[in-house]
Amino acid sequence: MLSRLQDRLRSYRDNPDPLAVLANTVALVIAGNQPFYPLYLHAIVGQSAWPAWLTLITMPLFAAVPAVSRR
Repeated sequence: MLSRLQDRLRSYRDNPDPLAVLANTVALVIAGNQPFYPLYLHAIVGQSAWPAWLTLITMPLFAAVPAVSRR
């Protein structure tokens, strides 16, 4: 199951342009780690870290980078 997910992510990331592959990889790493950033700040700082939750708004944009780079 994990290898199928990895294969699907790899095929979503792939592009004929090597720089686009690099940009897609970075965007997918950011999109994958972005939900943990507000949790980390909330655990360290507490309630005053509420603006960090606004970063989740940009997660779909990072996840869409590989689809946009194919055009």
